[in-house]
Amino acid sequence: MYFSPSVKQIKDRKGKPWRATVYYIDPEDQKKKQKTLVLRDATGKRDALKMANAWMDELNKEYEDTAPSKNKKTVKQVLQEFEDRRLVAREIEKSTYKKALSINKNYINPHLGQHIFIEVERKDIENWINTLFARGLSKTTVRNAYAQLKKVYTYYFDREEIDNTPFKAVKPPRPNKRITHLTKKQMDDFLYAVYTEYEPKDAIFSALLLAFYCGMRRGEICGLRWRNVDFENKTITVDSAIGYGDGGGYTKSPKNESSNRTFTMTPQLYEALKQRYDYINPENSWFVVGKKEKFMSLTAFNKAFNELAVNYDLKDYYEKRLTPHGLRHNLASVGIRSGMDIASLSKIMGHASRAMTLDTYGDTDPDAIKTATEKLALQFDDDSSIAVSDEVAGELYSYDKKHRNVDDENEPS
Repeated sequence: MYFSPSVKQIKDRKGKPWRATVYYIDPEDQKKKQKTLVLRDATGKRDALKMANAWMDELNKEYEDTAPSKNKKTVKQVLQEFEDRRLVAREIEKSTYKKALSINKNYINPHLGQHIFIEVERKDIENWINTLFARGLSKTTVRNAYAQLKKVYTYYFDREEIDNTPFKAVKPPRPNKRITHLTKKQMDDFLYAVYTEYEPKDAIFSALLLAFYCGMRRGEICGLRWRNVDFENKTITVDSAIGYGDGGGYTKSPKNESSNRTFTMTPQLYEALKQRYDYINPENSWFVVGKKEKFMSLTAFNKAFNELAVNYDLKDYYEKRLTPHGLRHNLASVGIRSGMDIASLSKIMGHASRAMTLDTYGDTDPDAIKTATEKLALQFDDDSSIAVSDEVAGELYSYDKKHRNVDDENEPS
């Protein structure tokens, strides 16, 4: 797809004609390149720009004429063009683009890449899914690959560029509902490791506590600046994150609209960040986790976290090595277990909806169900504020009986 048309007069050429320039992403090396055309008949800049737009439309029409339904492009080719288009149209970040290409390269192209896109059938998709599982891949990995390929077919099907999609009646792999969390001892072990290994003045010290007490994503932690920390109101505002593309790390917006959020710090986190702040006396534009205007890379964060987990043998509830995202899951589980209202918890987590918080974490922690049941029992206690007196109970029964015409003899036990 071609984009950003512009015009410029060639003053050192006879007649001083206008030249149009349009840009595109080269599918071979993924670099931005340009194409030019001399507009000899243009009578001025406005006319030249009008001709440039018409030329770009012609080029894009030629591109659209090569849609999957009108050629024999392979799955690999179509997937690449699909992601290129989304990147050029700024529908996705560079980090999302890189992740999509990785999924294509590792899980789709080796098995379906050489198939003709419009000739892939339902049985091919089912065989592909079975092959991925046979490789020993997790449900989450297979599900992500499934969603990636289905998204492309759905896009072209909705645009009526293909007549059918092989994903009809193919059920996606069921998600893995076993979300990790930490026991009280495991949380104590983590904090012991952090406070033993580092000091409050260390950037990684702040990073680890932000993950533990806020459940922030790695990119959000590394992208946090001191202006986002309000010590007076004891709040943290998340309005940026660090992404990772071919050129390395870069600052971007958070994952989605709901990821832009403000929430209150815990007293423990407040004290830790205040100590680091007083020690380095930073400017507002400096990164909390980094050196002045240079943020800590996601790679450096992961490396430090993994070293801590290995050196102190930090595990999760399922006795697996603790990961940064494991702390995010733990924060949500602790919130539900403590009886926090879902709206507040969803806000802190930066989830797209409350339903997502409930669906993901509502039944992950066995202790949460026990705690919820105990709280429910208290509400039915004789001394509770909602306990119903015998007199009121009798009135309710009489009302119910009158309006349902239920005889005492036929009343179910």
